Amino acid sequence: MRIKNLFSIAIFLSACATVSFAGDTDQDAHQPDKADIKIPEAMNFVSEDTVKINGRTIEYTATAGTLLMKDEDDKPIALFGYTAYVKTDGDRGKRPILFAYNGGPGSASMWLHMGILGPQRTVVKDTEFTTSGPFERIDNEYSILDKADLVMIDPVGTGFSQPVGEAKGEDFWGVDQDIESVSNFIARYTTDNGRWSSPKYLLGESYGGIRSGGVAHYLLTKHSIALNGVILVSPYMDFIAGNAGLKIDLPYINYFSTYAATAWYHNAIEDRPDDLQAFLREAEAFAFDVYAPVLLKGHRASSEERARVLAGMERFTGCAVVKTIPCYLAQLNGSVRRTPLYISIELLSSRITMAVASLQSITKEMVPIRDVETSASGSEPPPVLANRTVSAVSPSNAPGVEQLKFPFSSESSRQLSKVRNTGFPDSS
Repeated sequence: MRIKNLFSIAIFLSACATVSFAGDTDQDAHQPDKADIKIPEAMNFVSEDTVKINGRTIEYTATAGTLLMKDEDDKPIALFGYTAYVKTDGDRGKRPILFAYNGGPGSASMWLHMGILGPQRTVVKDTEFTTSGPFERIDNEYSILDKADLVMIDPVGTGFSQPVGEAKGEDFWGVDQDIESVSNFIARYTTDNGRWSSPKYLLGESYGGIRSGGVAHYLLTKHSIALNGVILVSPYMDFIAGNAGLKIDLPYINYFSTYAATAWYHNAIEDRPDDLQAFLREAEAFAFDVYAPVLLKGHRASSEERARVLAGMERFTGCAVVKTIPCYLAQLNGSVRRTPLYISIELLSSRITMAVASLQSITKEMVPIRDVETSASGSEPPPVLANRTVSAVSPSNAPGVEQLKFPFSSESSRQLSKVRNTGFPDSS
């Protein structure tokens, strides 16, 4: 009897195991075998062309393609997209090479590529929205190709760059991960194309400012690649100093000279001087010596100090406000502080902050200040009097801010082309 019971238990356990294994088999059937994961093939497309820069005809080879990147275990993890332009008769051992990217993070390099750096550029009108085509392409007389070879980089998740194999996008989408993957691409390209002895430069725009610092360090410490220089285009260097609208003082001080430059560009100030640089030095001195101390004092600033700041803001930015604004005491609303100075700043930050990069025209409508807290007495802040002003809505609520674009204009091209003459050694 005892043996019979043991036999029955054995049959029962065997049946349970069969069901369990069958379940496992069904589950595995839904998951692809790692060995069956297909890795897309790296591809390159090569063409030759010419461009005239500074009166010289430059013959070049264009390569658009991907590099297959692998991890330390030699497993494929990404196809890294790029476009390279190399001077046909250049000495690769001596000719400088420039690795360039936009920011985001999450932006492909199309903007720098077709806006200013590549041998062809897209034609756009200065300070106008360029969200609809068709777009015309022409030879780019401002290209840097006469001074250096060029590699436009698309980080993983942008352009044609994508994770492959067992890798996921999240493996590349972090500050450190981004720095590592871009650095590894540069090292790989340098090795594959025999550019170790070439003078090497980085050019980063916007978030490319943060990326470039990390990439320069990573290349040196991990790959023993010492860069000859780093070029930053409207760089975003840190979160605190780079965001006007956080209700902290530092960004407004840093942004002030750019607001002044924007007002000067649009003839929005009275008695506009001819010398822009001298005007900007005055604006910087005002921002640090007058504006910053009063922001720090907040409601403890005297009426004379506040009036001096408001007068300076009008002088340098063209935004006039009533000089008799009462003292709206600083209030604690979470981390938000509101004073007459912040009201004035919001007048700028809602749209001019966006217009700084794209040089969009400042609206000429006379708009009353709104979406601001009232004083303890309940009285409303006074309206804006100047014509060349913008709505003082909070940046997070500003209508249409998300839709603003930052086109590269021909004027931008002329200004950024000056980079070609800074830092690159003469080379054929």
